[in-house]
Amino acid sequence: MKVHLINKGLVTQYLKDNPKARKGLSLWITIMNHADWNRLSDIDQTFGLPIISKAEREVKFEIPKSNITITCGYFFHPNRVHFLIRHIQINEIQGNQVEGTV
Repeated sequence: MKVHLINKGLVTQYLKDNPKARKGLSLWITIMNHADWNRLSDIDQTFGLPIISKAEREVKFEIPKSNITITCGYFFHPNRVHFLIRHIQINEIQGNQVEGTV
């Protein structure tokens, strides 16, 4: 099933505030636009084990080279899988610790 991204305005606003994230977010959006997923395991195969909460219907996509985490709600519909973008975060590495910033 094709992916439907809901709340793309959050991505647009995030890119205005964080231009360094453009490359990582563009890659994620390209993957999402070409995805054809029928089950959660398809997401695992594409993104290498994202954090998935079945109880909360939530998935956290980790984009490693850009240190971005994107949190989305998900819903599998008969013809599409819908992702509601809830939160985007850059994880800045400082010393040996990873710190989230918005």
